Amino acid sequence: MKIDRAAFLAITATLAVGCAASSSDDSVANDEAAISAGGNKLCYSADESTDGYAKKYWVGQIGFDPVNNFPAAEGFCFDAASTGKKDAHGFPEFDSFVYEKCNAYAKIYVPHVVYTSYANLKKSLKKGTNVGKKWDALYNLDKEIAAEDFFCQTPADRILCRSAADKPACLRASTQIIPEAKERLASCMDKWDVYTCIEGGDLRPAGEF
Repeated sequence: MKIDRAAFLAITATLAVGCAASSSDDSVANDEAAISAGGNKLCYSADESTDGYAKKYWVGQIGFDPVNNFPAAEGFCFDAASTGKKDAHGFPEFDSFVYEKCNAYAKIYVPHVVYTSYANLKKSLKKGTNVGKKWDALYNLDKEIAAEDFFCQTPADRILCRSAADKPACLRASTQIIPEAKERLASCMDKWDVYTCIEGGDLRPAGEF
């Protein structure tokens, strides 16, 4: 997603961390310098925001840690999916699809994207909000993620995306997701464009909700 990089640099001062990875493809593995999905010489590594001031900042913004405390993220998503009504048995009603979609952000992405996503969702998903507006917020977040090109390419990303129909879009997505989701992205791209793979939830690891 689009990030206020100037503000984030002031907090972390850790930009341009190199991305380490290995590959049997020598032409890819021997790249000397990490570059972003968009070709920038400065980029966020996959473990950006996992400790120090950056982590404290995002946890403070969100009110919980969606990376290290998934039950808290689940609780947030349950509340966010609430319709504000009660069912025939007196229990709170909630939209299970909104709930699952909200949870997916904690399951698919690298930590920095998880933090920025939940910071966004905390502002845009409110209990009782019209379900259409909730989906608008979720899909708008997906569009921001799909457009973000500031994460470091790794050899695995370049191998995965080198034959993609839309290589830039593939790199933007692949650099932001966990290894298990990269495998799902590769198979999803055989049938769909990259954005559809992101917004459709097809990147969730097999067996996940």
